[in-house]
Amino acid sequence: ATRQGRFLEARKRMAAPGPAAPPVRLWDAAAEAAHARLGRASAAFLRFAAANPECLERASFAALGDHAAGSSWPLQPWPALVDRARAAEMERVSTGLVRLVKSLPRRVFGNDPERLRDFYGLASADLARSMIEEPNGLAGAIGRGDFLDSAAGLQCLELNLVSDLGGWQAPLWAERYTQVPVFQRFVREEGLRIACRDTVSLLFDHVVAEAQGLSEPDGEINAALVLPEGTASLGRELETWLAGRWAEALRRAGPGAGGALVLQPYSGLRERGGRLWAGERRVHAAVEVHHEGTAAQAFRCFKAGTLKLFNAPVRTILTDKRNLALLSELADRGEVLDPAERELVARHVPWTRRLAAAGISELALARREAMVLKRARAGRGAAVHVGAATPEPVWRERVARALAEGDWVVQERVETLPFVHQRGERGCGPHDVVWGLFVFGDRSGGGFLSLGPRESGVINLTRGASAGVLFEVLDDE
Repeated sequence: ATRQGRFLEARKRMAAPGPAAPPVRLWDAAAEAAHARLGRASAAFLRFAAANPECLERASFAALGDHAAGSSWPLQPWPALVDRARAAEMERVSTGLVRLVKSLPRRVFGNDPERLRDFYGLASADLARSMIEEPNGLAGAIGRGDFLDSAAGLQCLELNLVSDLGGWQAPLWAERYTQVPVFQRFVREEGLRIACRDTVSLLFDHVVAEAQGLSEPDGEINAALVLPEGTASLGRELETWLAGRWAEALRRAGPGAGGALVLQPYSGLRERGGRLWAGERRVHAAVEVHHEGTAAQAFRCFKAGTLKLFNAPVRTILTDKRNLALLSELADRGEVLDPAERELVARHVPWTRRLAAAGISELALARREAMVLKRARAGRGAAVHVGAATPEPVWRERVARALAEGDWVVQERVETLPFVHQRGERGCGPHDVVWGLFVFGDRSGGGFLSLGPRESGVINLTRGASAGVLFEVLDDE
């Protein structure tokens, strides 16, 4: 009996619940703090993901796989959520820096063709003159700034003031996010009103407004999206969607406004009577969605004042990374920029210098792990070398070659905050996030994200990064 009693007592102890296991932490306090900086909704989504394991499953976001957005980039299942204050900060910084860069040819170089030629390494003063003489397209130029969010705030890595930019598909992506059941449930339970700024509609509003300023309006506004040579179509679904957005922009412009959106390569457009034509339809504005350069017939019409051209050949100057070096130098010297402009640059442009400037190459060698080498006019993540990821002998070789070529800058490496996003078939982890913020003229055009797992190298959509949607929380205090 005694033996049986001891046995029963042991059985009871084994069946009794032990101390609760500590909860599994999916991310650390630094990640929680990073998301909290974006706003209440971003922090709430992390809590929701921790409580709902289906958020970790890529399969839960299967609706994103058919985003019909004219791109093959994979979409990051977890979107970014920012409150109104954070969205306003992104708008202030991106539009302010673009405005400053557009002012540099006049404020620093006095629009002097020879000085512009020498600084930007242009082929001739005549080329510089043709770029900068009115009309030059500077005021209406469009583009995108690429930013990292660091402990010190938004840091501008580069300004891509060209019209052939990835990420404009964000409003299409956003439509798919709102069809994901687990994300719908999060929005409903939190009582949120969210929206993704419609980059395409904002761009078309800008194009219509610019075209209305032509000296000879003729009752309709037709725009061309100039495709790469050899491209016959973007696909019926996408082209129908774009045409609908253009029609809406015309309706917003005023009663009775009409016109069409033409999608053609330059070989399908003709100059006649000093104007650009697509068949029998006059083209009032052209947005180049390629990087093959401007055709002669379009440039002549632009200079004659009969065509609005985005971004015109002045893009060669506007998108040069030496502009950030120039801003960084001016902020340190206290010249040209007023106090508010100096503060904007000091807070949001990392230390950047032309590699060819006196003493800079030696500094780049001495502080390899803190530096990034960038070619002045290379895009799409090309010709970017991170010192911390480059062995010292290779770094010396690259610095020497870049110094000989002359058109490189060196920039202080920015440490991004550790934002957490979904990873793999199941799981999550810290990501490096590049915030792509559009500017059309002097107005914000919304934005999107390029993301890669932490320390995965240069983050660019053409180099394997995923794309993400930026939702603004409309009713967050």
